[in-house]
Amino acid sequence: MIKKSVSVILIITLILAVMTACSEKDKTGKVISVPVTYMPKTFDPQIASTVSEKEIAVNCFDMLFKLDEDGQVQKNTCEDYTVSDDGLTYTFKIKKGLKYYVSGKASAFLEDDEEKSEFVCDAYDYAFGITRAILPETEAEDFNLLSSIKNAQAIHDGEMDKSKLGIKVVDANTLKIVLEKKDNDFIYALTQAVSAPCDQDFFEATSGRYGLDIKYIISNGMFYLSYIADDSYAKISKNEEYSSADPAIPSAVVFYLNSDSKTIASKLKKGDYDVAFLSKALAEETGPDTNKLYFENITYAMVFNMSKETLQNEKLRKGLFGCINKSDLAGETANSLIAPFYLVNGKAYDSSSAKGVNYDIKAARANMVAAYEELEINAMSIDILCTDQTQNIAKSIVSNWQKNIGVELNGTVKVSEDFDKDISEGNYDIVIYPLSKDTNKASEFLAVFRSESEDNIFGLESEDYDKLYDKMSESVNNKKVTTAENYLTQNAIVLPLYYESTCFASAESVEGIYFVGNMSNVYFGKGMKE
Repeated sequence: MIKKSVSVILIITLILAVMTACSEKDKTGKVISVPVTYMPKTFDPQIASTVSEKEIAVNCFDMLFKLDEDGQVQKNTCEDYTVSDDGLTYTFKIKKGLKYYVSGKASAFLEDDEEKSEFVCDAYDYAFGITRAILPETEAEDFNLLSSIKNAQAIHDGEMDKSKLGIKVVDANTLKIVLEKKDNDFIYALTQAVSAPCDQDFFEATSGRYGLDIKYIISNGMFYLSYIADDSYAKISKNEEYSSADPAIPSAVVFYLNSDSKTIASKLKKGDYDVAFLSKALAEETGPDTNKLYFENITYAMVFNMSKETLQNEKLRKGLFGCINKSDLAGETANSLIAPFYLVNGKAYDSSSAKGVNYDIKAARANMVAAYEELEINAMSIDILCTDQTQNIAKSIVSNWQKNIGVELNGTVKVSEDFDKDISEGNYDIVIYPLSKDTNKASEFLAVFRSESEDNIFGLESEDYDKLYDKMSESVNNKKVTTAENYLTQNAIVLPLYYESTCFASAESVEGIYFVGNMSNVYFGKGMKE
């Protein structure tokens, strides 16, 4: 009887084991569905600029390093590396046997190339890819991540030949990179798409069409680009020949075009989408069955249009900001321009020393009177550009002006029908604007106000601020970030109002998909779902 009981227990145990294995197996090999706001225009990782372009790149290419679920940098195709005592010379040992996946369409494109039937990925490819990102003709969105490499800035500016770049291929599996200055974030830069490998022979064979279509791209990562439907969706599929690390678990990831955030939320709830970034309000509408990760990455702020001559008067700006009681506004107020999501050297930004224009009616009135005298005016009109979401806050601000300012001022709330267009055309005096950045670096958050920044939509051209920003970029620390922030807030260019969260949401049955730091750093390789 005892033997029989043991046999029954063994059978039950085996059945449970099989059932568990089947259950686990059922979660693998699935297609992951993801909405994107914009369809990729390129699949070239060196020039990827939108979230969707970078998302595809970090999953189709293996960089030397990779970010894990905790945001820690891990070796990827880099087997080992050393750093010189002065922190300037990096020597990387690259895994042997790495190769690119060449899709059927890319093979057909290359069918006349008899000299190279297999594309090996080695140190030459990483050197060529990083060099491409630095050359001015590439116009790489994330060149700044690599700007600390010796002579990179001069080469990028067209002042020096690329042969002077601090990159040297020692042999096929050894790459040496020399920096101009010490850069604590350099290894992080080698996790990003801009540092992806690029096979020079294949690149040159495309004759300037690299990354524009499936047949013009080859990749070395867990996935490869397998299908493109213009203005509809793009698909990346599991690389069955991948051998660098564990292979991808999903069979494919499909990126669907959907710019309507409301339908994204409803489709996530129904299971049409598996993961998505949503506003806090829309995330809550998806119900309790959705997995949610909230992070405060948006600062709603009042920003002056600094291209208007009148608004360049500092006393006027301080007067308008100084009479606003932020406690009258809805919700919790922001104590810093930089939202809690952003980091300095991998640690939470300490905003305790952040300062701005204080709420002081007496001082505000004195500033307004002095500004009117300097501008030689007796009255003025100021409009606040806003959206439906922020119009009540704009109305509260105008109410503060009417109550607290002792000079003739006509404040008008302007609810925009085309917010982005009005901003780009400068059709505003003050705007309530959601400031955010794809990256979680506090220093990059402040880049939008640099004179030469392509994202500088507020017309600020300040040599003083540019110098502060450049000094901070050379060696980032908390004090320098605060100094740059305080320039913007104490000079009444920006008034932070409140923070808002974004949510990384996934369906209840989905697991293993994670994002780290950048909203474009979404890793699908471990994704599973029922």
